Order: sequence, then C-alpha cells, then structure tokens
Amino acid sequence: MITLYSATGEPLYRNPAARSVVRATAETLHEHFDSPLTMQMLTGANVNEINAVAATQTAFGKRWHDITARRCFDAVSGDHAWLISEVDVSKLKATEERAQFLAEHDTLTKLPNRNHVTSGFQARIDQLLASGRRGALIFVDLDHFKDVNDTLGHAAGDELLVEIASRLTTLDPEQYAVARLGGDEFLLLVGPIKENLTPINIANRIRNAVSQPVSIQGRDLKVTPSIGISMFPDDGQKIDELMRHADLAMYHAKDNGRNNFAFFSQDLSDAMEQRISLESELRTALAEKQFATYFQPRVDVQTNRVVGAESLVRWIHPTRGMISPATFIPVCEACGLINALGKTVFEESVCAQVEWAKLGFDLRLSVNLSPLQFGEENLVQDLITMIEQNQGSPQHIELEITESVLLGHDQATIDKLHALVDYGFGIALDDFGTGYSNLAYLHRYPLGTLKIDRSFIQVIDTARPIVELIVSMAHLFELDVVAEGVETQPQLESLKTLGCHEYQGFLFEKAIDFAAFTRLLENESRLCA
Repeated sequence: MITLYSATGEPLYRNPAARSVVRATAETLHEHFDSPLTMQMLTGANVNEINAVAATQTAFGKRWHDITARRCFDAVSGDHAWLISEVDVSKLKATEERAQFLAEHDTLTKLPNRNHVTSGFQARIDQLLASGRRGALIFVDLDHFKDVNDTLGHAAGDELLVEIASRLTTLDPEQYAVARLGGDEFLLLVGPIKENLTPINIANRIRNAVSQPVSIQGRDLKVTPSIGISMFPDDGQKIDELMRHADLAMYHAKDNGRNNFAFFSQDLSDAMEQRISLESELRTALAEKQFATYFQPRVDVQTNRVVGAESLVRWIHPTRGMISPATFIPVCEACGLINALGKTVFEESVCAQVEWAKLGFDLRLSVNLSPLQFGEENLVQDLITMIEQNQGSPQHIELEITESVLLGHDQATIDKLHALVDYGFGIALDDFGTGYSNLAYLHRYPLGTLKIDRSFIQVIDTARPIVELIVSMAHLFELDVVAEGVETQPQLESLKTLGCHEYQGFLFEKAIDFAAFTRLLENESRLCA
C-alpha cells in the first residue's frame, strides 16, 4: 500500500492496494493513522525518514501496519511531501501480543505471573511510594492443596484454583492487584491501603473469601489459606525484597497451624539467616565427619545389667562444642540431609556391635529411623548392604520408628517392615503413648519392642495407670517393653513392680561415646565375674 501525502497531510496519490483499504478517498494522514506518528511527520521539520509499526484506521477496522515514511517532493507541484508504504502485519502483531500475554500471564487463571510481577508490581509500588502512600504485599498459599490433586485429580485441582483466583480478583479490583506465582501460591499487591481497612482486616477478608466452600465434581470442598504480609515502605521498597519477606511470614503462618496470617518481622529474617547458616555448617559437618555416634545403655530392670544400647547422634562442632540434636535434626530433615546422617549413624552402630561382640558382649543396639529416612525407596537394601560390608549381625540391630511412619496403613510400609524383619532386624515403636497409640499397630505390624515415652516416666506417680496399660499390652502381644528417661530410683522401683523389661536414662548413665561405653561394659563384667 503506497500513498503520497502533502506536507500538511492531504492525500495526493494512492496505489490500488492503498485505495482498497481507506475509508474515504479524501482521508487525510491524520485520519488514517491512530498514532503519534502523524504529529511526528507533520511537525518534524528535520525528520526525513520514519520506520514504525502503527495502528491505522481502515475500511476493515483498526489494523496494524508496518510503515516506512520518506520525505520527498511532489512531482506535480514540487512541494515537500511524504511517500508512505504500508504492510498489514495485524496477524503478526496479534501473535506477538498473544506471546507477550502468555509470557506474563498464567495460562490457567489468566492472572499475571511471576514475570509480570517483577516489572508490573514494582512499577505500582514505585508509583505509590512516590505519592507518599503505603501498601502491602501478601502471599497466599492454599493449605493441603496437594490432597485435592491426590484424591480428586488435577482437573479438580485446576477448577479449584480458577475459583480461588476469581474470588481474589473480585475482592476490590481498584485496590488489589492479583498474580499467581505457580502451584497454589497467589500474590496480592494492595495499595493504597484505605483508612477504613487495616492490614489485619485485609488478611481476614482474604481468608474469608478463600475459605468459602467450593462445589467441584458434586462435592463441597473447603480449603484454607496461610497468609504472609510484608508492608512497604516499612519492610522494603523493592519487589524481590518484599516477596521474600512476605514468603517468610507465610511459612511462619503455616508453622503456627495454617489457616492463619502473619506479618513479616526482622526476627523471622534473622531466624532464616541462622537456618541457612546452620544448613551450610551441617553440610560441612557431614563432609568433615564432625558427627559422632554416642550410646545410651539399655538396662535390664530386674538385674540392672546392660543388655543393649540406643545409638544417638551428637554434633561435635569445632568451635561451639557439642550441639544438641534438637537443634540440628529438624534442619537435617528439612534440607534433605537426614538420610545421609542416618546412614552414618547406622553404619557406626553396626561397627560398634561387631567390636563389642568380639569382646564377648552380646548387646542389641537400637538405631532410630526418621520418617523421611524410612520413606527412602532403597532403605532395605542400603541397610542390608551396610550390615554385610561390616559383617554385622542384623539379629543384634533394632530399628526404632515412630507412630507417624505407620499412619498411612499402606501396603508399602507393611512390605518394608516385613522385609527388614525377614532379614533379621528387630522393629521398635518409639515414644509409644504420645501419638495415636492405635492398638491395631501392635496387631498389624511386625513389632518386637515398645518404648514408653519419657513424658510418662517423669510423672509416673500420676501416669501409673497409663504406664501399666502399655506394659500390659506389650505382655499381651509378647513384645519387649523399654522405659525411656528414668532418672530416679522410685521411678525404677515402679517399673519393676509393673513388669517393665528394660529402661534407659540418667539414673544409670547418659549417652557416652564408644570408648567410654566399652569401659562401662568391661567394668561391669569384672564386677560380675
């Protein structure tokens, strides 16, 4: 499409292609182009050539044309003119706009995505701050959303996400900007915060909106949100910093029971920094073998002789000394180090069992398996390999699990436990009485030992009926029963009268290293000779 326009914008000539798209023969340059391009050509005295993609008004409606405009002279009058060639690129423009939309929006909910948040939300924050107004960035994570996908399928999960997205976008479109970051995470930019709405009011509005039941596949589903809030400018002015702070607050809300909200505070940031630092130190500790296996004696209640030991891990830090497992075990579980740490403790326990057997001490060692470690696909083979490589005796190794391992009642758990028992390992149920304490556990699973939690032993005078019941159940199912945390002689005397088999605790000895435990065994052997 080629058109010659006068310097003031009147049409002088059009070729057939150009004539086929104009709305009127006399259509001027200004009427044809819906763009600042017109003013540039009509007022830019020093502009000789212009290349642009611009919106044009045509007989077929608004179209996008790739335009080349050159300053020239009209051959008839000799006056300045503009020679303009146009190519319709509307389809290409629509494709580009679609690609741009897909790049910055979630395909499921059509909400802005993380790419858009980085630029779009930051521009809005800058605008609010420039006008001296405050706002909030709010993380919303759906609690237990995975359960919906697992039970009803991903189609139901997608339908739920679309409904939640709709609810969030209709809260207050003028004040709230909503994005989906992925999965079940949404981000809201709220601002300016109106005088009649506090951040707490906003959080409650979000929680109420999300928590309303949703009808999907003929079922009424209800999900609750965990909400984290960072305020600007108080908690930051850049989108990355505000998102990081809101995310920390959201996880704090989850830790406090879910269906809750929390505000960012510097304490949360400090705790995360400490956590990251601790995780780094733990990786170094594993590589440099700073962990040591200690052993707490398991003692026969009636004879007060050592009959076994529980293996307990200790972190011997090069500068801070011994660090409590309560400090580092949860971090190991959260960052994926627990399996490597568990293997280290197990192998050292097997080596200790072998060495004591060589000295003539027939001991059973109990080694803890965390739920995450128990869930490892290759657990059984890994344990068998370590036993065989170190020539240990599986009949002298007892694996301690907690009730949480058994909650699923799934066949895989049953098969794994039977595979371990068939090889020769014993299975002990640790902390019995503090969880569900389901009697079916004692019937369904191949358990050999019950361990009574220390919390009952500490108050055995008042908890005696519970301890007596646990011991009686153990006898009924022909299980060994071990009391943990025995610290006083009266506690031990009570266990004797109840028929408890073994105990461990500070009354006899704390957890000690291999050398000290060996001396303990040798001293006891000499005394009994």
